Amino acid sequence: MQQTQTVSQLHYSFSVQDIQQILIDLVSAELNLKGIQGRHNFFDLGCKSLTIRTLQMQLQQQLNCTIPIITFYMHPTIEMLAQHLYRQP
Repeated sequence: MQQTQTVSQLHYSFSVQDIQQILIDLVSAELNLKGIQGRHNFFDLGCKSLTIRTLQMQLQQQLNCTIPIITFYMHPTIEMLAQHLYRQP
């Protein structure tokens, strides 16, 4: 059984660019949008609370870690969230 990583262990497995691209891919697929960039805000793109919950679950699965839902609200752009996840101590 594969052990779930803590957010602080992510920088050993993924670069900040990797995390950002995963987020872009997930948001693009979930909202059926193209041309999403790191500077885009989840909520300006049309994400609602249920969409954020779906993204949280998908991101946790892809990164194999636990991410509190509040993290999406505290870091509302793709770039901010990717950097936060990468920089966690």
